Amino acid sequence: MHSDADFTSPPPLRGTVLALILRPGQEDPDEPEVLMVGPCCAGDEPGRNFRLPGGPMREGEAPSHALVRTVREETCLDVEPARLLVHDWVPATGTASAGIDLVYATVPLTGTVEVKLPRPAGGRAPDLLSYKWIQAGELGEHCMPRQAKRVRAALVALTDGGVAELHDGESAHPAAA
Repeated sequence: MHSDADFTSPPPLRGTVLALILRPGQEDPDEPEVLMVGPCCAGDEPGRNFRLPGGPMREGEAPSHALVRTVREETCLDVEPARLLVHDWVPATGTASAGIDLVYATVPLTGTVEVKLPRPAGGRAPDLLSYKWIQAGELGEHCMPRQAKRVRAALVALTDGGVAELHDGESAHPAAA
């Protein structure tokens, strides 16, 4: 017989929402550029740690509401989610619990897009150091491989109308790929 003390609760499942924000390419308008943000994290390789803007969902918060909130907090941009592009299962690592990262297409931005990174109060270090508009072909130069694969999967899903299901940046169903 087991008592309640014999079982431990699993760690909470982390939910993160990320935005695919595009603009026409500066060199080639037919080659869109993706907005990526550069977090300030110990252990990251400078210049290769860019990721899509967004962040964690709060308990009870709808993913679309979390997307609007976190993108505004990180970039001061007001975006409108258009549809889900990527569902990525991310296993637990070190101190981070396992989670699901969702990537949403956003309604295309028009006119001049002015990204403003937040300035933390009280002398606290910023969470984000920079942002960059990156063409799909250059993602590998600015992102960790998992991030680059996730963004490429989102771009394909945007074009073909599907949703990419990934496991840590790789296709969850290699036989179907």
